[in-house]
Amino acid sequence: MERDQYATDNRRQDSGSQRRSQVTSIQKGQEFDVTIEDIGKKGDGIVKVEGYTVFVQNTEVGEKVRIKIKRVMETIAFADRLGDD
Repeated sequence: MERDQYATDNRRQDSGSQRRSQVTSIQKGQEFDVTIEDIGKKGDGIVKVEGYTVFVQNTEVGEKVRIKIKRVMETIAFADRLGDD
């Protein structure tokens, strides 16, 4: 009887969550000073923070803003712009 080739395959296959743990994780409530890099399809500013794509409303490309993370998902996050009173 021939043995299943996959039963003895010792190569490690990373899941997305295992790969994510290798990158520093951001958390809800953290604040960052960032420069908006791009604009998304819905008009939100986009910036990369510690491996995450972060969407920030009411911003423009090149704008330097302080943001507060409000929601974190597996590879993206959403933040509020701070300092607008």
